[in-house]
Amino acid sequence: MSTHPNDQLLEIIARGDTLSAVHYLVHQEVTDEGALALNKALYTHSENAHQVVEDARVRLHKMLPTLSGDLLATVLFNLGCIALSQDDVVEAVTRFQEVLELQPENTMARHNLAYSNELLAEFQEARADYERVLSENPTQVLTRLNLALLDLMETDYETGLNTLHELHAADPNNLGLTLYLCRGLLLRGTTHDLEEVHELTESTPGAQDFLDLRECRAHALYLLGDTEGADKAFSLLLEENPDSVFALTGRIKMLAIKNDFETLSEYVQRLHELSPMEDATGLWKAVNE
Repeated sequence: MSTHPNDQLLEIIARGDTLSAVHYLVHQEVTDEGALALNKALYTHSENAHQVVEDARVRLHKMLPTLSGDLLATVLFNLGCIALSQDDVVEAVTRFQEVLELQPENTMARHNLAYSNELLAEFQEARADYERVLSENPTQVLTRLNLALLDLMETDYETGLNTLHELHAADPNNLGLTLYLCRGLLLRGTTHDLEEVHELTESTPGAQDFLDLRECRAHALYLLGDTEGADKAFSLLLEENPDSVFALTGRIKMLAIKNDFETLSEYVQRLHELSPMEDATGLWKAVNE
C-alpha cells in the first residue's frame, strides 16, 4: 500500500469501502490545503467543510488558464468532484468530459461521469460508461459496485445482488461492501434476505461501530417481526443520536405495535419537531407505514 495518506485513502475508496474511508479521514490530521484536506471536507462533512470545499473550488478555478496536459486534467477532475459535492451535477458532467478529452484512458473520470449521469437519471449513458470502464479494467471494484447499485435501482435484484455477493465474498471484511449488500437485501426483502442482513451485521468484525450498519440491523429485525429486538435496536440508535428521524420513526412503530400510545405520543411530538408534517394525518401515517 502507498505511504502517502491520500493515496491510502484512494485505495480504500477504490475497494468500495466508503465506511472505512470516512473512518480513516476522521482520524487523519490534516496540516495543509492539499488533496487530503479536500477529501476530508468532502467525505466527513466537518464543521468547516463547506468553506474548505468552496475555497478549494475558487483556488483551482483560478489555476485553469495557467495549466495544460496532465496537471490540467487533475485540476479538472478535482473540480468535477467538488461540483458533485455541491450538487452541481451538470457542472460535474462537463468537468469529467473535459478530463476525458485530455485523457481518454482515465477510468476514474469515466466512472465519475457515469455516476454523474446516473444522478441525472441518464441511466443508459451511465450504464454504458460503467461497462466501458470494466471492459478496460474488469477488476475495478468501485465500478462493479456502482453498476450493481444501478441494477438494484432498476429493480434487477438478481443481477445486482449476485454482483454484491461476489464482491463481498472476495473481501468479506469490507464494511462498505457489507453495507451495500445489506441495503440491497433489504430492498428485495425476502425472509431469507432479512435473515442474511441480521447475520451480516452480527458477524462482520467492526459492523457495530457504524451507524449505517446498525440501522440496517434494526430495519431487518423490524421486518422479521422481532418486536423486542427491533425496539431495543431503535432505542440504542436514539441514545447515540436523539435527532435520528429513522430511529424515531422505528421506535414509534414499535410503540404502536405494543399499544403504548402514551409514550408513542411523546415520540410523535419529537418527530414532528424534527421533521414537521402538515397535519396529524401525516404523523399517524408515519406510525402505520
